[in-house]
Amino acid sequence: MSNIIIQATILSGTALLLAAFVPIKGIYSVLPQGLTRFVWVCLSGLIGFSVFGYLLFLRLNMGVAADNHRSGLVATVLFLAAMIVFTVCTMSNSAAKDIASIAVLEHAARVDPLTNLYNRRHIMALFEEESSQSIYYGTTLSVLLLDIDRFKTINDTFGHRTGDHVLRKISSLLAQVDMGCNLIGRFGGEEFLIILPNTSQSEAIEFAEHIRAAVEAEPISFENDPFIPVTISIGVAASSRLNESPDELIALADTALYAAKASGRNQVRTTASRPRYVGRPENSPSIQPSFTSLGVSKT
Repeated sequence: MSNIIIQATILSGTALLLAAFVPIKGIYSVLPQGLTRFVWVCLSGLIGFSVFGYLLFLRLNMGVAADNHRSGLVATVLFLAAMIVFTVCTMSNSAAKDIASIAVLEHAARVDPLTNLYNRRHIMALFEEESSQSIYYGTTLSVLLLDIDRFKTINDTFGHRTGDHVLRKISSLLAQVDMGCNLIGRFGGEEFLIILPNTSQSEAIEFAEHIRAAVEAEPISFENDPFIPVTISIGVAASSRLNESPDELIALADTALYAAKASGRNQVRTTASRPRYVGRPENSPSIQPSFTSLGVSKT
């Protein structure tokens, strides 16, 4: 093999190694910080070192006599190695993008796009799992059903963009006061469902009060709109020895939520209790505009 062919082979291999950095860059863009990303950083360093080795071999081969079969064999092996590196990096980049796309689709199937909480389908699937665990281990499972008070009035008065902002803000507050279970989902419209495994009814009520107070204490504004006095009503239900199904527990919480709405809103109710707390009276002038002034019926 002549020196020209050997040199062309080495240059082609070097070009393939340099081209491998393009798919590696694509891999970096989809990989999170962690061990896998660190491994690819190390591999990038090795490829860069290999480029230096290829160029060194090319420089040494320039002074070798023509028809050097040993140099030709080495050049061929180096070219094939570079081709393998480029192929592996390209295929890895394609696989990484496919995995990232699948992760996005899985996220979209589980998460509500507006609130970034679990959607109804996924939170109910988690509820089924937690209910089975609760029955198996004989622990108490509690559930909270939350509803934003007079949400339709917010939409009608301030517009749906403001209504969406309120939903996002309430969702953020719910995530912040979470007990660590992370089982929070948008149940539908302005309703949210929180599942509390291994939690008694009294503990669930205390947690619900904490949520209700946190929402009431933080008036919400959006763009040029005035501060909006947002409150929530919460229905609480806990499993018993009857081993209620998720649908039955939600029905109990919904009954309690309806009672909280009928009793004036902005309070926590259970299926067998009087209001634990009734928040600021609805005609309070402390935050404007009050919904009473907007002509909202209390029923």
